Order: sequence, then C-alpha cells, then structure tokens
Amino acid sequence: MLVDQDWIDVFQGHSLRVGVSLDGPPEYNDELRVDHRGGGTYQRVCKGLQLLQEAANAKRINSVGVLCVIDPRRDARKIYRHFVDDLKIEHFDCLLPDFNHAHKPPSPISEYGRFLCDLFDEWSSREDAEVDIRILMN
Repeated sequence: MLVDQDWIDVFQGHSLRVGVSLDGPPEYNDELRVDHRGGGTYQRVCKGLQLLQEAANAKRINSVGVLCVIDPRRDARKIYRHFVDDLKIEHFDCLLPDFNHAHKPPSPISEYGRFLCDLFDEWSSREDAEVDIRILMN
C-alpha cells in the first residue's frame, strides 16, 4: 500500500526481489487484510503492485511476486485466474496460515490439500510455463 517511486529506488539500489501480500480478488483479500479504519486494502495494494510491475518491466528491480495465505474456504482456481489473467502475475506463492501444536489450523488439514490440488489442476491444465508458483515447484 505504501509503495511509491522512492521505495522502488531503494529496492533498485539493493537489487531486491519484492513480494506483495495479496489474498486474491477484492472480496477475498478485503475480508482479512484491512487498514486501521477497517477498510479493505485491495485497491491500494494493487496500485503499488502495478508500480512494482512497471519497475520490473523496465529492469529497475529484479522481479515482483505475490504472497497469498491459503484459506480453504476460497476457490484456488479463482485466485489463480485473478493473479495470472487479471493482474498479470508470473511469480506467486501460497502460504499456510500460522499454526502449531498449541494453535491448531483453522480448517481441517485435508482442506488445505484440496486447495493446493485445485491450484495445481488450474495451473497444469493451462500449461502456463511462465507462471512460477513456488509451493508447487519446490
């Protein structure tokens, strides 16, 4: 949300790759990613993302990608299509939510597997060789 040309200059000066947290289309992202007034952040994040993509295309920064927290209540195929088709993202990763032995996952483990299988099916059915999804490639 705070990315501007000054930040891009910093990223360029240190040859950084930049990751932007975005959990899918506005209705998904804005449910949990809100500002301190409770408003959704999607539009402002995408404005910064576009600046970063322009800087990457101009070779000012190495690359830009998206980090998305897996929510099994969401449609992984819709998220993929939004990132790739609408936002022209070529690099993204899907992260499991924070949980451990004391704080159990918010959904059954099998639901995270289903999400990842749906994501893989969408990605592989389209044969998008230029799309790099870290959790599926490593």
